[in-house]
Amino acid sequence: QEEMSLCIVLATIADYEYLQHLYTIASHAESAIFFLIGNYPLWPLLAQADCFLRPTYSDGDSISIREALWANIPTIAS
Repeated sequence: QEEMSLCIVLATIADYEYLQHLYTIASHAESAIFFLIGNYPLWPLLAQADCFLRPTYSDGDSISIREALWANIPTIAS
């Protein structure tokens, strides 16, 4: 099994053109990038994470941040 360096989790897609741009960038990356699209339990991914990053300008107190903190995962949120 390949080790994941970055996991990008998207519950919904608002801009498919931007998503395609992200796929293009990821295809040229030397490290493993994994996209998870849809609504799934986040904790199995968090259990493998070294850090959780939640960049958003609209949701300051999310369940995902609380789950990461509960799992003692260092968390960065905007």
